[in-house]
Amino acid sequence: ITLPPPAPPTPPPTPAEPADNADNGDCSCSPSLSDDEKKPVAIVGHAPHATVMGKLGICMPKNTRTGPPSTIGNQWSCNLLNIPTCPGHSAADRARAVSVRLHRFFNRQPLLGRSADLGAFGYLPMVERVTLVVEGVLFAMPTWLSGLFVRELFECVSCAISNVAGPPQLAPLFLSPVVCGVKSVFFHVPFRYGMGVGVSVLSANDTLQIAVMSDPAVLADPHLLLRCFEEEYEAVKREVGL
Repeated sequence: ITLPPPAPPTPPPTPAEPADNADNGDCSCSPSLSDDEKKPVAIVGHAPHATVMGKLGICMPKNTRTGPPSTIGNQWSCNLLNIPTCPGHSAADRARAVSVRLHRFFNRQPLLGRSADLGAFGYLPMVERVTLVVEGVLFAMPTWLSGLFVRELFECVSCAISNVAGPPQLAPLFLSPVVCGVKSVFFHVPFRYGMGVGVSVLSANDTLQIAVMSDPAVLADPHLLLRCFEEEYEAVKREVGL
């Protein structure tokens, strides 16, 4: 991706508080960039598509533990939501809009999503009452079998995203007769039912690792998305003066 040199950093304007319809993926931030600067990195990288998406449907796990973990194992629920992309806004505005959206989502969610989100995805209200046991059984089934039940739901999802807080330090591996150290660790999000992209964010050993796995028919070069992450992160740092 070839971008023009960034302009000198200026204090970003304070965006307006997102309205209630932000829960459906809308962005109510105030534009603060010129017309030339209103091209998001992802749109520049995918110019042949000539499509601007105001929101992105994602699948994201939500921790369902009610207290500190006492046993090893997964305790999470699958959640669907729309997040705003805020095309035409500054990187800081986009980051804030997504942060507000996720905060509202995770603090007001039942197991499988609010009725408003499920309605937006065209799924039956009864799914809202599905227990973790049933959900676990569905995901344990072979793809061809579980797909009969949930394919309609996940066909509305563009991307699967997982954020995991890892250990602050990585323990050495004792492989006799030498001791090996682990420098970095990452994982790939397993995605099914036609989702095109899986993104994982893992913090461990004072580093942040982002991994992307994609269907070549959807994203032929995963490194393109990684470069977009890096450029957007640097843009946010410039705008907030870091």
